[in-house]
Amino acid sequence: MHASRAIVDLFAAYLLKKGLISPGAQINHRWFKSKSVAERFPEFDNKQEIFEKMIKLELLCEDLTYGAPRPEEKIKEAVLLFNEIESKLEYGEE
Repeated sequence: MHASRAIVDLFAAYLLKKGLISPGAQINHRWFKSKSVAERFPEFDNKQEIFEKMIKLELLCEDLTYGAPRPEEKIKEAVLLFNEIESKLEYGEE
């Protein structure tokens, strides 16, 4: 679950840096269970791809957290998704 929450924090930092949200804006990781989450946010580079991966990560993390024990490959998949999203956000660059 930490991967999903952490990527939402990075996403918020990205949006703040781009001036697309105001300081103090709240973004809930639970919003990323549905494709309709994209309607809550303005357009930005790679929006479709980022949201698809964030939704996949949220659902995967929820399954890993609350479901029956899962194989190690599912954990590796979550880590890879996190890294892919992080690289797309480029939150630290102008």
